[in-house]
Amino acid sequence: MDIIDKLEKSNSRTSIYFFKQGIFAQLYGMSLYLARIELNLLVKVCGVRHKKSGGDLILRGGLPVSTLEKHFGRRLIHHEYGYEIKLTHEIEDLTDYNSWYLKQKNYLLKKEEIERKNETELVEAEKNLEVSALSRKLAASRQLTLSEQEYYFLMNWRQDKYPSSIESGFIRGLKEKILSQGRSRLR
Repeated sequence: MDIIDKLEKSNSRTSIYFFKQGIFAQLYGMSLYLARIELNLLVKVCGVRHKKSGGDLILRGGLPVSTLEKHFGRRLIHHEYGYEIKLTHEIEDLTDYNSWYLKQKNYLLKKEEIERKNETELVEAEKNLEVSALSRKLAASRQLTLSEQEYYFLMNWRQDKYPSSIESGFIRGLKEKILSQGRSRLR
């Protein structure tokens, strides 16, 4: 049974359908809602996407088959695809279901958006780590030893403390020092 058939069957207002997948029983849409409301099952709601459904977010939940059989064994109707529990009444008013469905779907869409954003940020952070690791390696190979006077100048520098001619002279001196150390490393 494909996802489209499962979703259609799950729209029933008179039964709750559980689709067996390995050791789990999966619920979708209305069946998921009814299992939570009518059977008081605390089933976590997840969002999944399937190509056959056009990539739309589908609400899904599940529980172990053993739990289902233990708690509802007598009420379970066994089918080739899984199980069914017939309700004692038909759900006529869909207002509560529609409200629940929209809240769940919006929450899951927002969660997806946050995860995508965090994934993008994580990729950026990893790139930055790689760049900073490379920068550290390059910096370690190009260490500059400052004289006591140069160190003192840098530690006490603040804007407009020294005339621009002194600052540019200091920068020129550091640049020459860097170039001369670079040449001596190449030899």
